[in-house]
Amino acid sequence: MTIRLVALDLDRTLVGDDGCVSERNRAAVRWACHRGVQVILATGRRWESTARVARHLGLRGPLITFGGAYVASVDGSQVFRRRFLEPEVAEAVLAFALDRGLAVNAYTVRRIYSTRRDQVLRAGFWTPAEVEVWPPPAGTELGGLLQLTAVGREAVEAVARFIAASLPGRCRFDIFSNQPVWTGHLLHPEASKGQALAALAHQLGVDRSEVLAVGDECNDVDMLRWAGTGVAMYYARPEV
Repeated sequence: MTIRLVALDLDRTLVGDDGCVSERNRAAVRWACHRGVQVILATGRRWESTARVARHLGLRGPLITFGGAYVASVDGSQVFRRRFLEPEVAEAVLAFALDRGLAVNAYTVRRIYSTRRDQVLRAGFWTPAEVEVWPPPAGTELGGLLQLTAVGREAVEAVARFIAASLPGRCRFDIFSNQPVWTGHLLHPEASKGQALAALAHQLGVDRSEVLAVGDECNDVDMLRWAGTGVAMYYARPEV
């Protein structure tokens, strides 16, 4: 079996709970790259955060970010895939969250807005300089929303019920419940790591039998299924 393309999830796969890439993992990535294997990152993180990790590792290939909604080069000069949320869907979920005081973040390619900025900052995943208050100032060009993230169990469960009742089939909602703070990622229905990886492999002329994918979370499942070799981390959820 020849592996020509490796897709690595970030958090709790390549990146440890301390937020760092271990020397052993860096060495493994270097080993693969030196043998002509293309290593790409495939994550639910936003592009900017992912690009920092890629540059640290010396990677130059495309990055699968926002759970497959946005695929771009490390320097941002090339965009291979974008799947923006349907405006009507995003507006409905944001209105629901605002009406009930729920914490929901809205992501463009480079900006983060939040309905409850103070609450999400206490969750510890973001820094104050990154998060602005929703709605954006008048005249701000959003350029489309790639993802909405419900923060906290109350918000995640309420948004999940709202989607099931009001927006069935019009979006994807991945729930991450095995971490200190629950989050739920709302994406375009065609935004997934698996679909993004399949499209990239086709563009690069790589057969799926030559692809290795590694992950640990619910948004990794279709990527692990599609890859010729899918590897789940030993502590992954049972469905993974």
